[in-house]
Amino acid sequence: MATSLGQARELLHLFDTDDRDPVSIGYAFDAWCEQEIRPWVEDHIRLDDAQRRRWLGEDIDLSKRLPADLIMKAGAVDPTIRDASWSFLAMTGGASCLDPFEERARAVYRTGWRPPFADGPSRDELVEVIRSSRLVAA
Repeated sequence: MATSLGQARELLHLFDTDDRDPVSIGYAFDAWCEQEIRPWVEDHIRLDDAQRRRWLGEDIDLSKRLPADLIMKAGAVDPTIRDASWSFLAMTGGASCLDPFEERARAVYRTGWRPPFADGPSRDELVEVIRSSRLVAA
């Protein structure tokens, strides 16, 4: 929702301040989205993939770029990362504002530390609940 509101604000700004034709405004808006919105989308793609892998029981893959959630979670160990996370969470620093802290987060994970995950059923337990449910045909 926050990115959509930013897009609406930028588009209105372009129409208010630019007397070019709508096609030119469309190109300017596209360029703005490539710079401002695409990094958020790419980070969320990384985040979704990394979370899916963790839910399947895989460990954090330190050979790949870390998604923002893992960088921020390393802030529990490294206060420098924790302090830098606020601008990301407020979406005031841009999607790349955590990039300078990725190596610090990677160093935290190399020690073997892993963030605590919410208590609850395991993936296998959830699969069994779904399989035994009357809602799913055998």
